[in-house]
Amino acid sequence: MAVPAGPVVGRLTARYPRDRSRLALILVWIQVAAWAVTLLWPATPPVWLLVVLIVAIAMGGPGSNIGFDYIRTSQPLQRVGTGTGMVIMGGFIACLVSILLVGLALDALTGGAGYDRRSFTLALSTQAPIYLVGLVGIYLSRRRLRARTSN
Repeated sequence: MAVPAGPVVGRLTARYPRDRSRLALILVWIQVAAWAVTLLWPATPPVWLLVVLIVAIAMGGPGSNIGFDYIRTSQPLQRVGTGTGMVIMGGFIACLVSILLVGLALDALTGGAGYDRRSFTLALSTQAPIYLVGLVGIYLSRRRLRARTSN
């Protein structure tokens, strides 16, 4: 899904540059909703729901490129390299922290013994604070950038 979503995200950000943050937020909220429905499903989630979750997660890759577009268009040339590094590291650090939290939660819940559905549900729920930090960051950055560029 990331491959077909890439050109669509690219076209939308080029055509509607003031709405890039809105597009990024929509893509993140789609992921949050897909995770929430999957983790709150009362039984084993059906295959169609897992496909929806995979598609939502896959769209995050092209969505993260919106950050690079912001750096390219809003920073002086001498800061583009640093800004690009920040965008890259933000995503990678968030992923690594999420993986760590899920692993620590699984170990804490099961003591390293066999994993059950409840353990995975609780462990995968530890991604929520990571999503929250990212969403707050987008909202705050958007507000600051709009204030700076509207003058």
